[in-house]
Amino acid sequence: MDAFIQTWSLFHQTYITGWIVAVLLSLCGIVVVLRDQIFLGVSVAQASTVGVALSLWIAAFLGIDREQSSFFWILEVGAATFAAIAAVVPPILKGKSKLRLTVESVNGWIFLAGGAAAILIVAKAPFGLHEVEQILSAGLLGSEWREVSLFGGLLAITFVFVLLFRFRLLLGLLDAGFARSLGIGSWLEFFSFLWVGLMLGFSLRVAGLIYTFGFLVLPAMSARELSKSPLQLLWVAPLFALLSSALGFILASALDVPITHMAVFVASVLAFFAFLFRFVAREGIPDPKKPLSAKQRDA
Repeated sequence: MDAFIQTWSLFHQTYITGWIVAVLLSLCGIVVVLRDQIFLGVSVAQASTVGVALSLWIAAFLGIDREQSSFFWILEVGAATFAAIAAVVPPILKGKSKLRLTVESVNGWIFLAGGAAAILIVAKAPFGLHEVEQILSAGLLGSEWREVSLFGGLLAITFVFVLLFRFRLLLGLLDAGFARSLGIGSWLEFFSFLWVGLMLGFSLRVAGLIYTFGFLVLPAMSARELSKSPLQLLWVAPLFALLSSALGFILASALDVPITHMAVFVASVLAFFAFLFRFVAREGIPDPKKPLSAKQRDA
């Protein structure tokens, strides 16, 4: 804890940005986890490389260098735009009755197309794919009040959206067919995945793939095991993300290791205990002196 306090004056903007991003991604992760699109983050990340590569071309054409503030926004917009497109394509194509596509197959197609396109874009560029990957693996270091303001605003918008549409959102995610029968249109699903894609694109540029993907799925997965009702997901997941990221940053400061990777590792460990808690709560701890029931033997 002493090491964390000593580094606060130097890295407080990084810590605050990381906590806000973790909470923001945990809310987005509810959409992904309830729809069983865990690997959406991977395909979106690959699509973001295309956006970053094109943004670097645009910045070079306009003569904008890294020191200018517009360079940051060009990359953010490029990554977020392609991430949003990649996020909405799977649910759109899955809903087409004439196509025999699954969500996994569409995500795989996006991953492959994005990876190939990124290579082709940078093939004749003055920069290489290594620079694109380096930009997408920032790991929160170097975050400023600009990032704090950006993600703080995005988190506020997300909270308002979830608060206003929480019942419709959860119903659409848990039972899309029944939601449509009640007149809850597919526009809510489309907007939800569009927003998730935008948030992933913004986060990938600042926090990197490991942190973004980790806090997209781990808090929501854990919250699903710990919550007794769907509504509880909306506060259990953000609380899990905030606690695990805070503990991860404290341990990383003490051990002098990368904060993003330590935070994801801590979240993974806590997620394991959440799974274990759910298992014990449902099955109970067997008494070694008593024979196992048929249900426990089958498990």
